[in-house]
Amino acid sequence: MKLLAINDLSCVGRCSLGVALPIISAAGIEVDVLPTAVLSSQTGGFTDYTVHDMTSEMKKITAHWTRLGLKFDAVYSGYLASEKQVGLVRKILTDFLEPDGKFFLDPVMGDAGVLYPGFSETYPAAMKELALSADYIFPNFTEACLLTGTEYGKIGAGDYDGILRNLQEICPRSVVTGIPNGGMVGTGWIENGVAGYVFSPELPGFFHGAGDVFSSVMTASLLCGKSFSESVEFSAEFTERAVKRTAASGADTRFGLEFEKDLKWIVKSLSTL
Repeated sequence: MKLLAINDLSCVGRCSLGVALPIISAAGIEVDVLPTAVLSSQTGGFTDYTVHDMTSEMKKITAHWTRLGLKFDAVYSGYLASEKQVGLVRKILTDFLEPDGKFFLDPVMGDAGVLYPGFSETYPAAMKELALSADYIFPNFTEACLLTGTEYGKIGAGDYDGILRNLQEICPRSVVTGIPNGGMVGTGWIENGVAGYVFSPELPGFFHGAGDVFSSVMTASLLCGKSFSESVEFSAEFTERAVKRTAASGADTRFGLEFEKDLKWIVKSLSTL
């Protein structure tokens, strides 16, 4: 199986392509990449980092792929630097995804109720259009609010089912991470009309790259044949283990989650399916 991972490449900090490559490869899936931007480090907590927008190179790279006649069994898309790149991903799906291929989307746009710097007010609408063509989407709670036009901060625990059902109108197989619930943080999804949640205690601090870890494991798990609910639970457990290990180690969380020791779990649980 051949997958194309479209995401940014942070030279320092476990996130984006630096997470997707080892995790999905550990499941026995061939991973090719298309960087949307190259950064000297991931952006959370760092200053003076450098960013190189790869839009022009993306066009050259995909033109070469067209000449090579490449096709992919799946596409996994994460951070896209602009609405122009959103359009490029649409073209990639048309030109390179096999007719029965799957499209996995992590609609990276914001966190903690705020749109990331550099994105225009129209960006969420462009991302919503892309999400309509996805087989699976993995937004965090902020991104779920942006996709559904929900006001962040006005959603209580009793309203979580509603936002999950609104997301289903965009993509029937949606998973929301980072759901706050009174000292707990969780993941929510709907399968066969029933909402499911997995919650764990919220640890102090911000764990950069946790969403990338979750989305990468979800993509690998689904491609390896686990059911939707099984994949959510497996991915949530994998991510929680990495968060707890990182917190216990006292490591600088700007450098991402210590997920490497659990790659053997991916190999054992997924690549033998």
